[in-house]
Amino acid sequence: MPVFLAVSSARKKPEQGFAGWLMLLAIGQTLFLIQSVLSTIQILPLPGTYDASVKGATIAYGVETALYLVTLAIVVATTVCMFKRRRNFPAWFTVQWAATFLLVVLDVAWVATWFKMSLASAWVEFNRDLIAAGIMAALGAIWVGYVWRSRRVKNTFAH
Repeated sequence: MPVFLAVSSARKKPEQGFAGWLMLLAIGQTLFLIQSVLSTIQILPLPGTYDASVKGATIAYGVETALYLVTLAIVVATTVCMFKRRRNFPAWFTVQWAATFLLVVLDVAWVATWFKMSLASAWVEFNRDLIAAGIMAALGAIWVGYVWRSRRVKNTFAH
């Protein structure tokens, strides 16, 4: 019996391609790209979006828009690496996970600092965003672990 199992496992093709958990990750990555595009469009400072009479609102929205655009660029690069099956996909995925978590934290910090809010009032104003970022960080850590440890990921992203 052990010889049969050894021979049958030796003939088995290596796990590769988008299947199993990697398929779930690919679907999630694609949906995350769409969500990132929509979030970036929503934050763009279109005419009438912000009150120009508030001192520094233009600069505040400009920096916030830049944060979102940089994060979107990272998400696009990660998605392209995934579909082209690039070897550096795990690294890009890790950077994307960190960038999306940091986006929320930096955005809250920037707005609170720029508009001179106290930490307590910033927490009250942005607690949902910060809690969501914490949950996203925890879930992202699980997926990052999968991407770095999975044999299927190693075999799929070999180019």
